[in-house]
Amino acid sequence: MLLSIGVAQAKAAEYEPVVAVHPGTELLHIINYLAGVARPRVANYSYRNDVDNWFAKYASHPAVLHAKSLPYNDFVELGWAFDYTPGANGGMQLKKPQGFGWQGKMKTPEYLQTYLELSEDFARQSNFSGFFATQQSNYALWVAQFEARLKELAPEAVLWDFFGLSGDAASDNAQTTIYYSISPIGVTLRANIIMHEVRPDQAHFGAVLIPFDPQYLTKEGEKPANYPAPDFHYTDIALQQAVWHEAAHVIYEALAQHHNAELSAISYRDCFSRNLAIFDDSGLNTYFFIHEVVADAVSIFLKSVYVSEAAAEHHLKLNEEMGGMLYRPLVEYFRTSYFPNRHKQSFSAQMPSMIAFINSLEPIESCN
Repeated sequence: MLLSIGVAQAKAAEYEPVVAVHPGTELLHIINYLAGVARPRVANYSYRNDVDNWFAKYASHPAVLHAKSLPYNDFVELGWAFDYTPGANGGMQLKKPQGFGWQGKMKTPEYLQTYLELSEDFARQSNFSGFFATQQSNYALWVAQFEARLKELAPEAVLWDFFGLSGDAASDNAQTTIYYSISPIGVTLRANIIMHEVRPDQAHFGAVLIPFDPQYLTKEGEKPANYPAPDFHYTDIALQQAVWHEAAHVIYEALAQHHNAELSAISYRDCFSRNLAIFDDSGLNTYFFIHEVVADAVSIFLKSVYVSEAAAEHHLKLNEEMGGMLYRPLVEYFRTSYFPNRHKQSFSAQMPSMIAFINSLEPIESCN
């Protein structure tokens, strides 16, 4: 995968992210919502009511029944396998994925291919294109809300700077645009790191799913309010986490490609790594454990630099309460060994040193 690099200056990044409601992911969000897959725990609001009014009569469609066995809602990332043409055959045309990435390890590729084929039929039977057309003014409003917050807070520039990527970083062989995929009925904030398999011709997009969730709209310690309609005025902390953590996953995945074997062979273990052991393949478990720790360690480090040391320390302690003892030494590694040299030697070039540092740490043997 290639990354589209922008000059990482805090006040004026030269690259432009995309903010949009992606038709394919929204289709799968709606199907999964009808199927009760990680159903949004949100009181009735305008968009959910619109979804119910249009699609409730299709709750017994085979796509919905098939989706009921999904373990959680993150499989909407497969929505990128669809091309959308307004008004044509329900709007959706499926392009068979070349692969399903890690999701093909959670459910069989045959199950996922059937899921997509049935979803294409659901779009046709329910006239998804008609529904999508009726929501354009709403989508435009919600996209504008998130775009305004991105421009106001400018969290992307410092993330690109952290990775030492700028307009002259052609040597990193990188060309990706961050795509913030707004979903008013989505439930999970996460990065799509399987684009290169699901839709290789769209792999220049690094997609981050941005759900409507009241917890991202209220300050820490405040009780989330009831919203009559979706809102994407993310708070500073929520927006920074959405960009610094989730977009870091996208960038890291691209830069880590030449180091997959070494990352999968890392020997360090702690209580948090045990909780993330969800695959039969121990190397795959290790790879995704390091993926998660790196992304959040990047976020914590950037908090310490651009927000406050207190905010970073609070974040670290929350992770340590979950048994994640690798975060603190990795943040310190970034501070002392990586960050000062980021423009002299790229993140990818420094990864062997980072891997060696992690392997030098003593594993945590005892867990409660």
